[in-house]
Amino acid sequence: RLLLHRRSPQARDNRLLWDKSFGGHVQWNETLQPTETALRELHEEILQPSPAPFPFLGNFLNFQACDLPLPCPSFLHLHTLEDYTSQRRLPDGSLLPKRARVEMFAFLLPPSARLHPASEEMAQTRWVELDSLPLEVEKNPEIFTFDLRWMVQNHPWRLLQAFRNHLLDNPQSPPAP
Repeated sequence: RLLLHRRSPQARDNRLLWDKSFGGHVQWNETLQPTETALRELHEEILQPSPAPFPFLGNFLNFQACDLPLPCPSFLHLHTLEDYTSQRRLPDGSLLPKRARVEMFAFLLPPSARLHPASEEMAQTRWVELDSLPLEVEKNPEIFTFDLRWMVQNHPWRLLQAFRNHLLDNPQSPPAP
């Protein structure tokens, strides 16, 4: 499943639209690596800090069945978009193009993970099955962000499905308490 969030009415952009779980940016004066930024944003926007470490498992494309079971929690790199242009909907309804390099990660969370959506950015969260989201986006594209619509219609979506299928084809034992 994929965690979506509905943007808050007070958000800077994409107000009240459904979007991917979380995202962030490395500021010009920061020296964080993409993995460090991904963890920072996870904890700032979605997940209460946990004493358990979040190991980085590398790139999904390099994984084999022998790499399972995966530790939970953990995360891995899915995809890099070197030059991506997003369209941000501003409060006045206009669109603002925003260019960026995008690093996409998948996080494995245990069922006991305590989520705490950042209220200033997120009005609501929900889990959605990977197979049902493309149809939702096709039926009601206006309720989703440009980024989420793009992701569902392009290569990153196929990677998420491949990752899900990899896990289903190679069942994991439950994480130790």
